[in-house]
Amino acid sequence: MLSDMSEAEAGVWRPISARRSALRAEELASVVEGFPTWLAPSVREWLGSASHGLDAQKAERVLRVVLPHYAGAYASRFVDYWDEVDDDDDRIDLVDFVLRECEIEFRGGWGAAARSGAENIPFWLENILAEGGSAWRVVETPYWGLERRVSEETRGLVESAASGETDAARAIRGAWNACYSPSPDYSKAYGEAVKAVEACVLPLTIPKDAGATLGKAIGHVRDTVSVWSVGGLGGKSRAPGETLLAMLETLWQGQERHATPEGAIRDVAQSEAEAAVSLAVTLVHWFTSGLVSRP
Repeated sequence: MLSDMSEAEAGVWRPISARRSALRAEELASVVEGFPTWLAPSVREWLGSASHGLDAQKAERVLRVVLPHYAGAYASRFVDYWDEVDDDDDRIDLVDFVLRECEIEFRGGWGAAARSGAENIPFWLENILAEGGSAWRVVETPYWGLERRVSEETRGLVESAASGETDAARAIRGAWNACYSPSPDYSKAYGEAVKAVEACVLPLTIPKDAGATLGKAIGHVRDTVSVWSVGGLGGKSRAPGETLLAMLETLWQGQERHATPEGAIRDVAQSEAEAAVSLAVTLVHWFTSGLVSRP
């Protein structure tokens, strides 16, 4: 995952199989939906601890489900329900409910707060989800709960842009995995996002330039901005070519900010990497689907 230093130096560990196989490395870095077999037991264990003492009947009323009531501890009803349902959406609703109830009790100074380490409940779950490559993450604002690491719309667009074995598709997959993997490398994510766009833009702008970069391509688009079309769209305030140019410049100039004239390199922030990857996904989709054209 990290290109500028060894994994040992960076404190990042990967299985030997991932170090030997790029395909295996990509598999382990991918973001997954639901609760696959390697993730479900850990979340279940968290649920059993976090739900201790919570009101199971309130869960039934709010979620409009029936929690099993087998013999044993009252709190086990949450785990029993987890075991009984096989729909990931039901399990996600349950986990989200438990998170919210834990915060209510914790902030109220009773119930969950009486348990040692109650304030670590969301961090424990987020660590589990991040290590397992879950598409879900824990947020604390406006309250404790689950949130998709990326929207379903964005994920669908990524899958479209990353399909196939083109240079652009491979770079998009690399950018996505570097940004959203359990061990993210935001600098790599940004760099791969730029490479993905270059793979689409350069052949259409300056194909004969052996030293072509996205910066040079942007110069070409700027000089010919009036002839570019994006899916036949247009507007009174801004021509399609101007919108395309602004998006390309945003991606390129954002990358340039991370290196100073003195040679210092500033780390890419998570928000910057996520924005760059999303922007690259849109641009790659536009170019590879034929939406961007010029006479």
